[in-house]
Amino acid sequence: FPSHAFVLSAGSVLFRTHPTTGQLEICVVHNTHRKSNAWILPKGRKDQGESMATTAVRETYEETGYPCELFPCTIPTRSPYPGKSLKPYVILEAKDSVEPFYMTVRELKDGSLKQVWWYITWLQGNSAEKVEGVSMPSEEGYESEFVDVPRALEVFEGSFFKEIVIKAVDLVTKAL
Repeated sequence: FPSHAFVLSAGSVLFRTHPTTGQLEICVVHNTHRKSNAWILPKGRKDQGESMATTAVRETYEETGYPCELFPCTIPTRSPYPGKSLKPYVILEAKDSVEPFYMTVRELKDGSLKQVWWYITWLQGNSAEKVEGVSMPSEEGYESEFVDVPRALEVFEGSFFKEIVIKAVDLVTKAL
């Protein structure tokens, strides 16, 4: 695929523990400007010269208003250790990884492909306050909130986001 035939994007599942109960929570975004009244996870296109990890953190901040950072956890990967060779079908466990844990690919209306690399992020300090006015004009109408895991799974029922959340919760739960 030549560069004009694909779109590179990154997003994240943003976690925190509730300040009082200690219960695991996920930040969900309600896009009130769409006809579908959709619930989404924060994601967006990579800027020129930007790493995918930086894109995930930036887009999460812009679309939720919450400062965040990549959250290290153990993920299965086919990436070799630095300087080592590895057959492509071998799966390793990468400890304390901040690499993407999931990828989605879909065809756009013009026939190009959109790839989204998904990361796990955590609210800075587990207590950072929401910052208003950081969204891009195209993201106006996004309302974000932290909800418990069962509620997140409920709002994403019937959406591809549900599988991403299930995998992220599993990885974070094991890391905690």
